Amino acid sequence: MSEQKIQVLVDKAYATATDFQHEYVTLEHIMAALLEDKNVMNTIIDLGGEPADIYERLHDYLSVELGDIVITDNYTKPKQTNTLTRVFNRAFTQAIFQGNQELQPTDVFLSILAEHESYAAYICAENGVTRENVVEYLAIVNGIQNQAESSNDASVAEAVASALSGGAKQAAPASMLAQFTTNLNKRAAEGHIDPLIGRTLKKLINLLEHLLVVKRTTLS
Repeated sequence: MSEQKIQVLVDKAYATATDFQHEYVTLEHIMAALLEDKNVMNTIIDLGGEPADIYERLHDYLSVELGDIVITDNYTKPKQTNTLTRVFNRAFTQAIFQGNQELQPTDVFLSILAEHESYAAYICAENGVTRENVVEYLAIVNGIQNQAESSNDASVAEAVASALSGGAKQAAPASMLAQFTTNLNKRAAEGHIDPLIGRTLKKLINLLEHLLVVKRTTLS
């Protein structure tokens, strides 16, 4: 499934580059495709960013600022750049060091954020989303998920899984954090949540509150 997601991601990026008749596939083409991934989008939202703003600025950049790589005559297909190769190699290395057997869109997202000179990383940073806070955020979320999976309380594991998947029964899409805190706070009030999960949840909430305060301070 993960391999299929990555292939879809690459295909969308190449399709976007082709639509603009760009000679190369850039990180911004990849980032535009990543914004269609649910986990990437929820990560941005939970860190206080706005996927719609990032996408709009990416689209403007691709349509206006990359005129020097537009091919008008005898256009065939876009080429891969050394930067793109480096980003995917880094993403794969990250996945291996984290003990994952497959590459995930979030790995590619993190790798792009490490390219500080890129416009894709710049507009994410403008939205308060950096590699550093995404790494910390995902580590906490993965810790919560692992605790839930190892829990003997099936209802706790189910609540976490539902929150992380976006809550299939929700009338409209909501951020993972909003659903996660609602579900687990209720379980905690009923005395059904393991204390360790509760402490990890508190760390996540404190982290996100801190990030939002920093974002507001930066924008004021």
